[in-house]
Amino acid sequence: WDGTLADTPRHTFKIYQEIFAELGKELTFADFKKYFGQDHTPLYNFLGLTPEQRKQVDGSWFRIYSKVQQSLRLYPQAKRLLRHLKESGYKIGLVTSGKEWRISQELEMFGIENLFDTIVTVEHIKKPKPAPDGLLLAAKKLKVSTTDCIYVGDMSEDIVAGKRAGMKTGIVVHGMHEHSNLGRLKPDLVIEKFNSRYFKHTKTSEPKIKPTDSRKLDK
Repeated sequence: WDGTLADTPRHTFKIYQEIFAELGKELTFADFKKYFGQDHTPLYNFLGLTPEQRKQVDGSWFRIYSKVQQSLRLYPQAKRLLRHLKESGYKIGLVTSGKEWRISQELEMFGIENLFDTIVTVEHIKKPKPAPDGLLLAAKKLKVSTTDCIYVGDMSEDIVAGKRAGMKTGIVVHGMHEHSNLGRLKPDLVIEKFNSRYFKHTKTSEPKIKPTDSRKLDK
């Protein structure tokens, strides 16, 4: 969800930038890109936050998020792509490290909550990505084999989780994360942006997924 369908990275950066400013800490977007991930510890360590300050960050997040939530946007064509897949007969699952209350609000805000056949949030699993727990749970709920699934995300952890779950993997590169290691991770599909090529296929005429060329990805 975050960074894949929803353009949340810059949105999240602004939230954390405001929170850290209240603590007397300066955060640049370059440092945010470098240290921010599913585990916030590297970012907190980089900024030298005390245990008490880390609690303050967590407590302030909801307050500031509520003020800027309406400025959140989906990536171009994301909603159209979801509708196309749904109308073409695909089952769609959402596996995210986000919390259920936030994801539910955002899906409803964009009017796409009914496009997903199952939603797995961080509360539903014991181990987050790159562990495959969330993906395996989603496949179980969808009643499909993992070998018939493709999992698309925006981080290297997504590719690792997908492979561990026995799924094909795809990665979008329109977000903020660096992807210099894609040649090593070898996702099955690399998506620069959602465009018309993804609206030409139906479940009965699926495109063949070709292995990615690691030499091209490393450039």
